[in-house]
Amino acid sequence: MDAVKYFKEKGRMSDFCSMVCEDCPLNFKNNKKRLLCTEFESKYPEEAIAIVEQWVKEHPVKTRQDEFLELFPNADIDKEGVLTVIPCHIDKGIKKIYCQALNGCIECRKAYWLSEVE
Repeated sequence: MDAVKYFKEKGRMSDFCSMVCEDCPLNFKNNKKRLLCTEFESKYPEEAIAIVEQWVKEHPVKTRQDEFLELFPNADIDKEGVLTVIPCHIDKGIKKIYCQALNGCIECRKAYWLSEVE
């Protein structure tokens, strides 16, 4: 896991754990070193990365595409793994948000279908 991905995923994990800090795997009670998470990260970066990687495996990002495919598992997907359904054909508000800001339908489809949902 590179540094950028680590910090993005750690941020996602922190958002998830923010309600109950004691449940966070990096919390001083859970990191087996009894260190605050920031100190643990600086002294044991490999272990911190392993903890975040394990959390990511257990809590994958859910996308619009994942939600759509639960309802329509046989929907057509392109060679890059993105639904071929054009978002503005099913969501009228998308044109202004995605289609005009991005370079064509392919980029719009990627941005729309691969965006994270809660």
